[in-house]
Amino acid sequence: PPRRTPQRAPAAGVEQLVLRCLPRQYDPENLLLHQARREVLERQLEQSRLRAALERIGAGKILLIDVARPTPFAFPLLVDRLRERISSEKVEDRVRRMQIQLEKAAG
Repeated sequence: PPRRTPQRAPAAGVEQLVLRCLPRQYDPENLLLHQARREVLERQLEQSRLRAALERIGAGKILLIDVARPTPFAFPLLVDRLRERISSEKVEDRVRRMQIQLEKAAG
């Protein structure tokens, strides 16, 4: 049989391993622990981009507008809702039918 090469751990896996292995209760100010925590937040959560996006949203103005039919942004939500319904029709068929109806309504 062909030899299998060992799989490498993802880059952030090392930081997560350090976070689990270091005894935080004995040395909470450990520099490695702080560095690992920063790296996990930055790589996994993209903390700086998330913070900037939340600040932009917080500084913005929210407008609520009633629309006659679902907008393109609502389409994924409608598809998720369709998946939860029990039907003999396939989800793909229902989604295609919805696309056709929305395209006709848009003109």
